Amino acid sequence: FLAIVPLFFVLDNIGLLGTLPGLITTYVAFALPFTVFFLYAFFRGLPNEIAEAAAIDGAGHWRTFFQVMLP
Repeated sequence: FLAIVPLFFVLDNIGLLGTLPGLITTYVAFALPFTVFFLYAFFRGLPNEIAEAAAIDGAGHWRTFFQVMLP
């Protein structure tokens, strides 16, 4: 709650108050650090055998991430 007032003035000064890019910037700035923190711990806890099995089946890095690890 302490960040709302300064955030309001910053968005007002740069002309993004009440716009979609301002909303997107705000959500990314506040949500991304927490998301990275929690997902890092989650992915470190997954067994390496799952990624190895996907690699043996021919999946690349992106396919392994989106179709094996993320769901």
